[in-house]
Amino acid sequence: MRKTHCHSERSRGIFLKNFLLRSLHTTSLWLVVVGMTILLGNVATAEEKKTDEAVVEKPAEDAKKEKPVKDPAGRFAPDFCDFEMTFPEAPLATQRCTPTGECYTLYSYTMVYDLQTTVDISVNCTPSTPANYKRYTQGVMKAALAGMIENRGLDTYDINFSEEKTTKSAAVSGTGKTGMQGKIYTAQLWVGQNSVFSVQAELIGDAHPQADESFSTILKSLKTKEGKPMVIQKKVPIPSQGKNQ
Repeated sequence: MRKTHCHSERSRGIFLKNFLLRSLHTTSLWLVVVGMTILLGNVATAEEKKTDEAVVEKPAEDAKKEKPVKDPAGRFAPDFCDFEMTFPEAPLATQRCTPTGECYTLYSYTMVYDLQTTVDISVNCTPSTPANYKRYTQGVMKAALAGMIENRGLDTYDINFSEEKTTKSAAVSGTGKTGMQGKIYTAQLWVGQNSVFSVQAELIGDAHPQADESFSTILKSLKTKEGKPMVIQKKVPIPSQGKNQ
């Protein structure tokens, strides 16, 4: 159990400093991940042609019956993406660019509980192809995760890889510190026939039931568009490489 911090002005100052440091780390590490997916994936996708739909008048009763079901506000599921994830609310979209000039959109959700515990989760989905799917070997995905955890202040971590018929996945989980606060960190990389889905998540600060539940619920919501929950299967474990190992 993590120690409970006093709610003093000093604690708030430390929290704001750590929050800014975490933002800078997130920006640089996502450049590594997206740079790799741009290199291996085919980021050029054709725009869909829109066709006019005929408007058919229907009685009020029929209109009510056929009212479409809207997606939850926090559902992240780009049309081309093989995967989806649901947040408590719509994630914030920010534009990022790599040193080579390639740009992408990063979606982030951050919630602070009682000025002491932070849930910070960022996702990105990049278009890919069946041909590129074969290039995402265990070694390639392991290297991508290694780039994601660099400078994350982790004391120990484990990396796992698994492969199924139409998807490949690799995940790293560990513990460490952001400033003076303890944290739980996890990063996941999912590869499908049409896309590459990346997740980075941190639970920073004191133990907090609501924050813990939110962190777990969001990560468990990751699934394929067909509705299959995406759970890392520890079929091919990669030896621990933490500082204490």
